[in-house]
Amino acid sequence: LARNARYRNIKCPVVFGISDNGLSISYKTNGYCDTLFKDDLIQLYQCDGNSVEDVFLTTDKAVRVARQCSVPVVVLYKHLERRFGHAATDRQIAYLKKEEIAS
Repeated sequence: LARNARYRNIKCPVVFGISDNGLSISYKTNGYCDTLFKDDLIQLYQCDGNSVEDVFLTTDKAVRVARQCSVPVVVLYKHLERRFGHAATDRQIAYLKKEEIAS
């Protein structure tokens, strides 16, 4: 809906945050998040999710753009570590090696 609003020039000041740890629910993403916003409809901001300063500055900039221009924007928080599976029913051993889970 945000993409449609942007396409139709409807005011839609919203910020979406995506945490990218390289894994989806049950598979490796292999950089898929980097391909989601290749067009110009929604502006993409990226930052190092492990840097508090980078997260703050990037998110602050994205929020200011969304408010000032009344457009949707996305912040992609990259390089995050996955501490647990996606959900209690997520069996990481089905798609990750033991070493990958331990790291």
